[in-house]
Amino acid sequence: MMMSEIKRKIENCFDQSSENYESNAYIQKSVCKELIKFYVDSKSFDFIKPIRGLDLGSGTGLLSSQFQEIEEFDKLHLVDISKKMIDLAKKKMTNNYVSFEINDFDHYNNFEKFNLIFSNMALHWSSEFEKLFSNLLDKISSDCVLLFSLPNSSSFKSLEKIRLKNLINKLPSEKNILKLINKKKFFYKHKEIILKKKYDKPISFFYDLRKVGANAGLDTKNKRDLFSLRNNNSKILIDYNISFFFVRKF
Repeated sequence: MMMSEIKRKIENCFDQSSENYESNAYIQKSVCKELIKFYVDSKSFDFIKPIRGLDLGSGTGLLSSQFQEIEEFDKLHLVDISKKMIDLAKKKMTNNYVSFEINDFDHYNNFEKFNLIFSNMALHWSSEFEKLFSNLLDKISSDCVLLFSLPNSSSFKSLEKIRLKNLINKLPSEKNILKLINKKKFFYKHKEIILKKKYDKPISFFYDLRKVGANAGLDTKNKRDLFSLRNNNSKILIDYNISFFFVRKF
């Protein structure tokens, strides 16, 4: 299947940021630690071995590496659109049960082979998040756990106040995610945390996005907005509203 223009841009942005990704991924690392804690707090059962794990949008393997410390895997498969991110993950994770795949998770379909599927700050890059999430819920096997974090649509209120939120790609709504979960078929837990970071001026925040490859969704076609961004020297507090979901199929 041919890659869309936006997906090719996502691939290129993460390729370009890969070498320095982990040294700049403050938000992603903080969320990753919180996601592991949320998993431990939410899980009230022991997996029927073997555990077969799937990391969607794995990047350099931050989340998979931490999962290896708390679960014993028979198989752990990392999927990411960026070859350079996968190459770095390969250097970090050398166990013989770990495998890697360069692929767009929107095109991945072997969800039923795994009983622990997880993702950290990645699924919002889906071209059609609700379609992807519905497909996951439909395809995963009974007793499979789906765990993920993502920035939700309530994020970046401060950009909205200065009329620059339209530069950011649209994010999934936590309310809409909850509507997709059939309460008769799934046990689930969710929570939201808010992380904040100060910047001397708005454009510094957008530079930060570029450092971690998260600038692929930026709409820079409107010259008036770009002019406003570059000439805005006011301090800004950026808010990340992060949603966490733990979903287990009955």
